[in-house]
Amino acid sequence: MSDRKPDHERVRRASPELPWVDLPAEGRATWPECPGHLWEPGEAWWNRNWSTPAATQWGSEEHDLAVRRGELQDLWDRERDTKVLAEMRHLEAALGLTAKARKELRWRIVEAGEVIEMNGQKLSNKKRFKIVGSA
Repeated sequence: MSDRKPDHERVRRASPELPWVDLPAEGRATWPECPGHLWEPGEAWWNRNWSTPAATQWGSEEHDLAVRRGELQDLWDRERDTKVLAEMRHLEAALGLTAKARKELRWRIVEAGEVIEMNGQKLSNKKRFKIVGSA
């Protein structure tokens, strides 16, 4: 007799794999107005990063994190205090602005019209590699 439990009594121990989220390479077309208290370096950071592909996934919670990151950019440019760098890196990871953070969040950047596939599904409607030069 088998020790295997019937299907209705079995419990899956491994956590289910979350699907990847495809981010448009062109990024976000519009974004919130920069808070008035940010100086020029913070405002430049604000405008640059709200136009990134990761910003397409930002909601109200990430808005507050982005404001804080802009404030830290201002502080860094004024005082060059290395204590703020750790918090800046932490916020960039929380906002999905690093490659490692995007991998952990299961975000991937795709070009317009590109379709990615995993586990036997369609990978792309474009060629992934291009041969450069001739032999």
